[in-house]
Amino acid sequence: MKNDSMLNILEILDLAKKIEESGEKFYRKAATTYSKHNSFLLALAEQEKGHGAHFNMMKERQIKEGNLQNNGEKSSIKEHLDAIADGLIFDSDKDLERFFSHEMDAEEIMDAAIEREEDTILFFQEIKKLLPGKKDKKIMSDLIAEEESHIEWICEQKKALPFTHPLL
Repeated sequence: MKNDSMLNILEILDLAKKIEESGEKFYRKAATTYSKHNSFLLALAEQEKGHGAHFNMMKERQIKEGNLQNNGEKSSIKEHLDAIADGLIFDSDKDLERFFSHEMDAEEIMDAAIEREEDTILFFQEIKKLLPGKKDKKIMSDLIAEEESHIEWICEQKKALPFTHPLL
């Protein structure tokens, strides 16, 4: 049975974890497809895996605190957001073809990774606007901060270019 009420934080954390899992899958597949930069791509995959684990811990903490707003029912909003996230951030098959449609250098790969992280941040910022409570908005701010830290990491890697880079 669908619950047409507002999206709850547990659904958002599930969605965030799903985005991270899709990112991890994308970067791992890209690493096997584009072996020239596989070390960096695998490092990105590990970052995504770590974010997914962190988001899962955040969800477990919410469950322990009793933040069960919809008794396990899926809201209609969640279904729409799932559909958007499925193709918006990481679509492994379509993105791989587009991502590697030409020979990309390290900087282009990093720029594409930053773009995907920025898309995720924009998506989370829009979801945050839908949330009524300060506590849930704080959790969304934490999710956004996690994604921003990923961009910062990629930018630090990018600064090491074009000379020697341990991951490329």
